[in-house]
Amino acid sequence: MDSLDLYYKRENVKAVVENKNIRRKNFHGKVKDGRMDFSGNGGKFRYFYGLNYAGSHGLNLNQLLEYEYLRQQNEEDPAVGDGVASFREGDQELDGFEAIRARLKEIRNYFFDVNGKAKPELFDAINDMLFKRVDENMQKFSEEGSS
Repeated sequence: MDSLDLYYKRENVKAVVENKNIRRKNFHGKVKDGRMDFSGNGGKFRYFYGLNYAGSHGLNLNQLLEYEYLRQQNEEDPAVGDGVASFREGDQELDGFEAIRARLKEIRNYFFDVNGKAKPELFDAINDMLFKRVDENMQKFSEEGSS
């Protein structure tokens, strides 16, 4: 969580956009017209992307972040969007990741208490994910012809 919070932090996004020398291929998104896109691998969950939580709507966490990014892009388009007031963070210019920051905060609040201690929901989600993956592997290895 901490690394994603740092990756999407407004100051970090601004520094990456403004300074070509700190961008890393495949880690940072592509920068075009003064904005970074969602394509960078640095802005995605690694091992625990499959955790379910109440607000995931059946999507894994990376799909959920991409959904938030695309939803904001759509809302910012004057031809189709309803406006961007809900994404504003004070009087600052939008950087395209406001919806992702809001979703990350929601995920953090679901899995961690105000002191940063993991809640039981995190351990339940990890157990559920591990049981599901083990079960999927057992099913695959139980098929005829697999070894």
